[in-house]
Amino acid sequence: MPKLSILDRYTKLSFPSSLVKKFMVSEIKNKSYVIDTTKEKNDKKNDKKEDNKTEKDKEIQFISVSNSHLIITKLIESLINYLITESVLYKTKSNVGLYELQYRDIETAIYKNNELKENFIYSVFNYQSDIHYEVIDNKELVKYLNDMDNNVKVENDAINFIQYLINCYCCKFIKIAYSIMKEYNKIRINSSIIKICLNVMFSGKYYCRIIKETEEMVSMIDSFREEKKQENEKKKEDKTGGNGESKNEEEKEDNSNVEK
Repeated sequence: MPKLSILDRYTKLSFPSSLVKKFMVSEIKNKSYVIDTTKEKNDKKNDKKEDNKTEKDKEIQFISVSNSHLIITKLIESLINYLITESVLYKTKSNVGLYELQYRDIETAIYKNNELKENFIYSVFNYQSDIHYEVIDNKELVKYLNDMDNNVKVENDAINFIQYLINCYCCKFIKIAYSIMKEYNKIRINSSIIKICLNVMFSGKYYCRIIKETEEMVSMIDSFREEKKQENEKKKEDKTGGNGESKNEEEKEDNSNVEK
């Protein structure tokens, strides 16, 4: 499995967010989620010429996931943990001492848990078991699941359903985010857009839980940025001697005074 990034570890992720980001970026390109970021070259008085603008005058950019993949990864982790925990409640260990989870066990957990039922019942209705949903490499997902709880063995049909849920999570999130970004001509997915998307996607107690997790993640990402900023400023101060001039320049000045 790819290594956790520094920011992954700082935000306490267990699964590399780079894998989720790769899928999100691929989805953005495949669906051509682009924003017209045309910069006006003329003054406002020339706005009437807009209709005559050629394609060469336009600047089209794919939307940027920014750090949203970190939050989506966290929420996917949270969902998987919740599903596994609830599914185990209705299982007994096999002869080899493991909870062997199949798709029907996860389906049962969704039906019997009000939070999951309220938010994921339509995912169950729309799931097609004959379609192979590999959003991320199956080996990476299986490794994560094994590390999460070594008393649980997730069977292939359940793995496929989890992949399907990851697909739904990412694709629906990006689609809603894109609609918002087009409206406000935004290129990067920011924390406000993320919260609006989640408010549209989920409801009830489940929404309350994940919005809290989202706010915690945003706070950690902001803290990480601030620490990096302070670290860079300190390095700059050390390099310049704290007065805006490099130490080499100070040494030259001192030598010059000695010569005089």
